[in-house]
Amino acid sequence: MASRHPATAAHLAKKLCVYFVNDRPSASLLNEVASVFTDSGGDIKKVLIAILTSADFNNIANYRGLVKTPLEFVTSLHRNLGVWSPIDPFRNRLVRMGQGLYEKAPPTGYKEAADEWLNTDVMFNEVSFAYETTIPRFGSIGGGVKGGLCHGPAGFPSSLIDANLDSGRYIRSTVEFRNIFSDVLVRHFGVNATELNSVFPGQVHLPVGLFV
Repeated sequence: MASRHPATAAHLAKKLCVYFVNDRPSASLLNEVASVFTDSGGDIKKVLIAILTSADFNNIANYRGLVKTPLEFVTSLHRNLGVWSPIDPFRNRLVRMGQGLYEKAPPTGYKEAADEWLNTDVMFNEVSFAYETTIPRFGSIGGGVKGGLCHGPAGFPSSLIDANLDSGRYIRSTVEFRNIFSDVLVRHFGVNATELNSVFPGQVHLPVGLFV
């Protein structure tokens, strides 16, 4: 049986350790997890317990050391904020982020390591997507939310004055984007001021009033 082959244990151990611990798990952890897989006859529950109780998993150096793939990013944004868009389906977004569904020809699929996704193209599209979820009519965002549209009478540049850019319903175009993200982190994730400073070092959070 393929599941009993030593290569299977080694392969699954690496995949799981990369997913749960870091992109380059130690040899000792890989050997330990592979041994648990073999000795337990492939019991995934025992394998996960071995990973989650290991010294490597609980090492502070690995805290927040993983990077979400575009699919994980879009899924978690949808799950936590309840957003969707009838105008620009998530599938199209994933294509632009480099992880189109079912579009990776090799059977190994997309890589999960951070260096695959830490690039300007992916991060630009992810930040743009996160910002656009605050725009009215983007879709459902689970409650009253002010958006990022400009409004006012037609005309450029005469219409670009505060009276036309701020009706009390929309966010000004000049609002610092970190304050927008901070509002979301505080409201939906309960992040405090100290934790915000670790996300945006040196940035003083000035609430935008995104949620009404």
